[in-house]
Amino acid sequence: MASVQPPAREDPPRGPADRAHLICARVPPSLHAALQAYVARTGDSMHHAVEDALARYFARPRHTLFQVGTEGALVRGVSTGCMRVEDLLRHGDFGLGTFDHLDGDGVLLDGVCWRAEADGTVARASPRALTPFWVVTHFRPERMVELRNVRDLPDLVSRLDQARTSPNLFAAARVRGRFSSICWHAPGKARGGEACEGAAREDAPAETPAEPPEGAEAPPREARLLKEDVDGSLVAFHTPSWAESFSARGWQFHFLSDDRVLAGRVHAVTSAELRVELHDLNDVHVALPETAEFARADLTPAELKLASLNIGAQ
Repeated sequence: MASVQPPAREDPPRGPADRAHLICARVPPSLHAALQAYVARTGDSMHHAVEDALARYFARPRHTLFQVGTEGALVRGVSTGCMRVEDLLRHGDFGLGTFDHLDGDGVLLDGVCWRAEADGTVARASPRALTPFWVVTHFRPERMVELRNVRDLPDLVSRLDQARTSPNLFAAARVRGRFSSICWHAPGKARGGEACEGAAREDAPAETPAEPPEGAEAPPREARLLKEDVDGSLVAFHTPSWAESFSARGWQFHFLSDDRVLAGRVHAVTSAELRVELHDLNDVHVALPETAEFARADLTPAELKLASLNIGAQ
């Protein structure tokens, strides 16, 4: 029999009511081998794998955000897929991300992973499709708010910020209802809607993605599409400012229509009435790619490089 004992360093200090307990258990060699194979394949920690299995068995809600890769690596052209969709689904039923070499936008909703293709079509993602970046959670909403007369995307962001319980926690939100208008991104030449370059710029957030450095892989050409009076859901995640080193701070939104024919990264919205379900996330796990591309990449933020140069010049 094999003994499973997670390292003490993986149990961060918590309050008395939430303090983690150390459990030593004897398991058959076959289960231990399966656990080790799972950890090797997914990059997950043994602690988190066992905790996740127990939570599923006892049907206990969790507040864990699982992330594959970093957004900083993506904008620097590091986009080789490192985890399969079938393994990603073990970590949640709600999320957003992209696919190998940015080949399509992804939405995970109600346990089904959807892929917005470069030609504008939407299809279920293959279980063996690879992703370089994704955020996912087991979505268990804790509270709900109704929003009326949403004027644009900044207005939606402002109201979601007011509904959050803390500026320092991650959050997931499902925003559903009828959208009077919605503008979304589809990589490459897309179909299924009107081009909305002007509308997208009008309501886009103030910050724009960083340009990849010279010599890095350029992102694919994107199209922005507009649709009016469409029912669907926004899959949304919020990253606090202190965590921007591995994920873009603020809210990210991906859209999926109720008929599952429209999907993509959102740039603008208006709606007369929306229902928002929110889920706070206080446990974060990041799986870093083990690809040669990621290992060689210079992911040092520009501001840190500048600070280093200034210190050296003194």
